[in-house]
Amino acid sequence: MQLQFNPKNIKKMKSITMKVLFLIARNRVSNTNKCVIKCRITFNKQRKEFSTGLFVNPDNWNSKKQKVLDKESQHEYLNTHLSLITTKVNQAFLMLKIKEEAFAVGDVLSALLSTRSFYNILSHLWDCAQNKLFIKQALKILI
Repeated sequence: MQLQFNPKNIKKMKSITMKVLFLIARNRVSNTNKCVIKCRITFNKQRKEFSTGLFVNPDNWNSKKQKVLDKESQHEYLNTHLSLITTKVNQAFLMLKIKEEAFAVGDVLSALLSTRSFYNILSHLWDCAQNKLFIKQALKILI
């Protein structure tokens, strides 16, 4: 049996959409005046959040554009990683959608975290942060 396209059924079809939103936790400002950037996934009126491991000065965050402003020293690096995270979230969502089985927002997050490449991104971010701390401590000792 072949499925045929029927324009009358277009209105009946329910669109499956997911939103990816980045936000900063302004209530948790570090000693260096930076806030963590969190990622919020919304699907079927349910939300899940996770920390990206990225930090930004709250004055240099544009919430409408979901980007770090040019004032931030590492704005290109941060914006690239936010874009990469968005891509990985969308990829996990599409993989679940292709299976044509029911799923929830928690499944999207689980699929995202189970991908090795996402662990590599977070691991890379952690290494960069640790290297920065090490360099700062070494400079303090030398100076």
